[in-house]
Amino acid sequence: MDIGEEWAYRARQQDEVTQVRIMRIGTNRPPRVLIRFMEDRFEGREEWVSPARLKTTWDKVDEWVADDQRWTAIRDASWRSREDPELRAAEMVLEVENLPLDCISTGYNRDNGILFINNVAELSRVLGLDPTELTSCRRRVKTDPLPTGENGPPSTVGSAQRGGLGGDPPSSPG
Repeated sequence: MDIGEEWAYRARQQDEVTQVRIMRIGTNRPPRVLIRFMEDRFEGREEWVSPARLKTTWDKVDEWVADDQRWTAIRDASWRSREDPELRAAEMVLEVENLPLDCISTGYNRDNGILFINNVAELSRVLGLDPTELTSCRRRVKTDPLPTGENGPPSTVGSAQRGGLGGDPPSSPG
């Protein structure tokens, strides 16, 4: 992050990103960055903000927004309460199957219901599936930085049904 660079700024999760320019980098704690809003509607407004609100350089904003929308879709389709009986059952089956701990992990908080596959090849081997069955586009999978998905493999419920109960995973809409 350097003075003069243009970044995508978002104050809150539900806000749209807007273009800003870095004017100064603060020296005190907590870290702050002086930004100038570039759109005319802000009339040159400047504000000291947390660097965490600067999401990506402006030249990569379209890629960042698309990635953020994929995560939102995965979370919206997958989120379950930690007490959800189907989620608990799926997690119990995965534990019984003794899947390698570094192979998968389950999400917490806003990622409840999402299975993070840390090693697609290993999970494919353990479940006896072709890796493409865990990463097919019809399952709304995000493969970077970690392969993840929802509504069927690689979701927690779908992988547990496939690996532990022998049934087909639930079908995903569209």
